[in-house]
Amino acid sequence: MKGLFLPLFAITCTVAITGIEVFQTSPDLPPGMKVAELIFVILLAMLIGLGILIAYRRNKSLKEGLPVDDELSRKMIRMSATTTFFISLVLWLAILFLNAHTELTPKYLTGIGIMGMCLVFLIVWAAKSLIKYDE
Repeated sequence: MKGLFLPLFAITCTVAITGIEVFQTSPDLPPGMKVAELIFVILLAMLIGLGILIAYRRNKSLKEGLPVDDELSRKMIRMSATTTFFISLVLWLAILFLNAHTELTPKYLTGIGIMGMCLVFLIVWAAKSLIKYDE
């Protein structure tokens, strides 16, 4: 149960924060902010779906008596995190450029940046997990 609590807790917090954010928006937003808000909600929905999938697979592994984490999965997460860090630096530079040349508020740019970092991590993690490692 210990390995299942954290993903479900993260999903619950994300859903609560998303609900508060969606219902607090004003209807008189400029068109650029409506698109940014839509992208933000779509990315959150993708992350929530992935979190539910990961929680389901962990629960299934625990029921089968398999360990949740092994050395290879820890190595892949560590390698994905370092790659994501360097890609995220470029992402934040692009967001700084957008801040100077668009009328989006920093609130939406920060949200897009954080969600972009999550998306980059998921893409890098998926790519690294497809690579066959020879040990």
